Amino acid sequence: MHTKEISTKQAYGLWLIASGLLFYEILLRVFPNIIVKNLQAHFHLDATGLGIFSASFILAYGIMQIPVGMLIDKYGIRLVLSLSMLIASCNVFILPYIHSIWAARIARFLMGAGCAGAFLACMQVIRLYFPTHLRAILTGVTVTIGALAGFVCNAGLIWIIKLADWQLFIWVIAAIGLGLMLLVWLFFPKYSVSTKKQSLVSGLLQVLSNPLAWFIGIICALMYLPYAMFNDLWGQSFFRVTDHLNVIQAGIVISAIWLGWVIGAIFWGWLSFQLKSLLKPIVSSIFLQILALLSLLFLHKLSFYMDIVMAFSLGFSASAMNLCYVFGQRINPKQSASSSTAMINSLVTL
Repeated sequence: MHTKEISTKQAYGLWLIASGLLFYEILLRVFPNIIVKNLQAHFHLDATGLGIFSASFILAYGIMQIPVGMLIDKYGIRLVLSLSMLIASCNVFILPYIHSIWAARIARFLMGAGCAGAFLACMQVIRLYFPTHLRAILTGVTVTIGALAGFVCNAGLIWIIKLADWQLFIWVIAAIGLGLMLLVWLFFPKYSVSTKKQSLVSGLLQVLSNPLAWFIGIICALMYLPYAMFNDLWGQSFFRVTDHLNVIQAGIVISAIWLGWVIGAIFWGWLSFQLKSLLKPIVSSIFLQILALLSLLFLHKLSFYMDIVMAFSLGFSASAMNLCYVFGQRINPKQSASSSTAMINSLVTL
């Protein structure tokens, strides 16, 4: 192995930088929502065109999970993420200077490709530089940072766009990415965890040939699916049609799902630390999630406040899926850590 030994202080420093990469990924996901009118005017987009533009990011993010995971396992975080952040931030920077919608979609696609390794880098740092008993709780905190990033970006960046031109807003976002690239290049060790003789695909092949890795990946995806359906897709419509809630009330219920996720991500990591087990919290959360789903489907008309409690329970229980990433790394070789996370993330994204 070629993993450099570092101090505890350095390990937490690398984890903070990696968490910054995850924050930047969320930032690039949400910033088009803040400058919708500017983008539509600049590129002459209708609603469909804007949707395709935004979706290009997620498409690239999903496609590049496994290739980037393989590259991180082979060449390490320093080289791969430095190049990724350069690609992402440069394509943000050029956005005001291009006028072709196809060029804009390609730039958006490359932003997603550049961010594909952000969460993988976080998990790799946790896997390489922290003891086993801390990995679950650190994963929970990392995911919470990512969840909070969406709120901070939407709340904080709106003020920036009100005070400045949208092109300056774009340049600020690009500058943040270049700053993160510099931090990764300066502070991450230039060591990889693979051997020199290991081929690029050997780590992935080890993961794909492990039946337990497939099982835990499918479980993780199934745990995420109900959360995504209510929180990301149909929650607003469901509660407005079935419970006759207004827009504000339905928004409060959906926010309860998000709040449950934020709190649960840390709780399940802490519980895993206390129980010294990953399996027990995962199984417990599945039963809680089933109960929350059945309640939402059949008891949702009891009261508005019961909707909030059940929605919170759904987000709280679903957040235990993050333990599956730690479990996946544990059952695969150390040199395949990023490939393991990438495979699970691909199933979740799918």
